[in-house]
Amino acid sequence: MSSSNFASLPRLLLAASLVLLMASCISTKSPGNGGTITKVNPYHLHDITKPVIAVDPSYIFERNALLHGAISNVERLERQGDYFTIFWQAEDRSQPVTVRLEYRTKVSGMAIKSITEEVTDIKRKNVTKFSFIGQTFVTNGPIIAWRVSLVRGKDEITHYNSYLWE
Repeated sequence: MSSSNFASLPRLLLAASLVLLMASCISTKSPGNGGTITKVNPYHLHDITKPVIAVDPSYIFERNALLHGAISNVERLERQGDYFTIFWQAEDRSQPVTVRLEYRTKVSGMAIKSITEEVTDIKRKNVTKFSFIGQTFVTNGPIIAWRVSLVRGKDEITHYNSYLWE
């Protein structure tokens, strides 16, 4: 190889990496589906007696935010459970959208339960929160698998599920 070929090698590698970077930024949203669920943030506050040891301070902050205002141990125990924050968008904001969370718990096994919330004031970016705390958490146990769907009427716009969902 000549020295001119070695000089162009970094440029070729830079161009190839730029193409790969641009390809990785392409959205996987299928055209015409009407919406996207950009992120589902599950937070499991199961044992408040153990201290949280984490490198990332956001874990400790979220736990403290959920327990904020709970003074007695009884109040703190009532806040134990599973919390879900769903970040989503809908292309058509003129009609209401129902956010549906289907889930399986440790006690229910393979039986699917669901909870819904209808959103009429749809913004460009939306956040919906669900919590399973207190007696609901004590009775049913922790959530082991979940699936979030955006529904308009009887049509499912899109969905997003956990790894354990079948």
